[in-house]
Amino acid sequence: MIRYDMAQGIWKNIGWFLPVVYFTFAFFAKTRQMLALPFAPPVDKMGLTDLVFSFFAGMETYHPGPGQMFDPPIQWLLVFFYLSFLISFYPAADMKKYGRNLMIHVKSREVYWYSKCLWVFATTMVYYGLILLLMAIFLLMTGNYSPGFHKDTGAFLAGVIVGPETGAEICFFILVTPFLVMLSLALFQNLLSFVLSPVYGFLVNIGLVICSAFFNTSLCVGQIAMFKRSFILGGSVGWPHLVIPILLSVLSILAGGMYFKRKDIL
Repeated sequence: MIRYDMAQGIWKNIGWFLPVVYFTFAFFAKTRQMLALPFAPPVDKMGLTDLVFSFFAGMETYHPGPGQMFDPPIQWLLVFFYLSFLISFYPAADMKKYGRNLMIHVKSREVYWYSKCLWVFATTMVYYGLILLLMAIFLLMTGNYSPGFHKDTGAFLAGVIVGPETGAEICFFILVTPFLVMLSLALFQNLLSFVLSPVYGFLVNIGLVICSAFFNTSLCVGQIAMFKRSFILGGSVGWPHLVIPILLSVLSILAGGMYFKRKDIL
């Protein structure tokens, strides 16, 4: 099942990952423009963490009121929207074609479900890994690469004031948070795609991402990966907030296992 899902769900659809190159290079173009501005500070050191911090900066907290305009973070939204699209098309299509026969062949509905969860994990990992790889190539081309998080560089690129912490803990938090958040939303959408329908699963995921831009609460999982509202801005790492995407991922996997255990496949 796992080999089948990896072959059918990723390798045969590898071309669908190409828009990630566009998202990342559009970010590179914007970054180069910022660094070329007359008032831009000289950047002697730049780390992968600085670019990830800026790429997932998102937007500051939105406060509705007179004269307050909602300026959506287009790049941030597109990254999450497109992953939601990637997750939506394969599982349902597979169920309509060969999935039901495979479920009967492996003689375990739970195996079928857990294999799809591994496919979601692999898809999210390839998606996020491709973003990191392109950023690493960009860094090598600039010649300013230096490991770590440099708060002045990150602050300038993201347009926010960053707290004093710059150590390995901060770097790990910045690099792992977007992946955990994207994975949790993808697994939740995968569950809804089977329980309800792929369309409803996609719409719910998109709704959660949009709400993450409007509302400043950890219950809107996406905003945990929006670093302009980051919990490191005050100088402390908000590890407890990562419990939410981890919990959502675990609950989605377990709920799907219970659903498939009782699912009528005839």
